[in-house]
Amino acid sequence: MTTVEAKLAAARDELATHDGILVAFSGGVDSSVVAALAHDALGDDAVACTAKSETLPAAELEDAKRVADEIGIR
Repeated sequence: MTTVEAKLAAARDELATHDGILVAFSGGVDSSVVAALAHDALGDDAVACTAKSETLPAAELEDAKRVADEIGIR
């Protein structure tokens, strides 16, 4: 197992110790990785949340929704 694989496995294992996870989700690389790991570890008990505001462009919100759909997280 590579170092990256070991770190991913450790992150999944830690997330799996929780009853549920809410991921602050922008649709960017960092939050997408966390969301994917949380979904892998907890399935439907992992939820992605994006704050809709006047300062968030509609296109960015749509991108975040699309990425969440690709990951499979609610």
